Amino acid sequence: MDPTVFDQKIAYFKQNMPPQCPILYSLKIIGSKWKIPILWHLMLEDGQHYNQLKRTVGNITNTMLTKSLRELEHDGLVRRHSYETVPPAVTYHLTDLGKSLVLTMGELFDWGKALEEQHGVPTTPTSNREES
Repeated sequence: MDPTVFDQKIAYFKQNMPPQCPILYSLKIIGSKWKIPILWHLMLEDGQHYNQLKRTVGNITNTMLTKSLRELEHDGLVRRHSYETVPPAVTYHLTDLGKSLVLTMGELFDWGKALEEQHGVPTTPTSNREES
């Protein structure tokens, strides 16, 4: 990163720092182990059913998925849509607030890819993987 850009950003942070750090508040909302993967998978495919979301996130317990979805719904990032059907059907959708994280997630995505390359982590895009 250009040192001038870095210095300008740091100066901005220092001049605009409120009493409570906004980054810490943001992490309070989305910082648990499972919330970012849940949000990420809803960004990639909005309107997933519970079990579909459980499969796409992977290795998450029912308890943690339910807890995380409830917290994300409470914080206004996810909306739960219940269909009036028998058996009951529910889908999860990003709210406008949840969708507003797309640029941040994009920056994390790019940073993570660059870090993997720097560390020599082999990666294959999901779209290029063969289905088992």
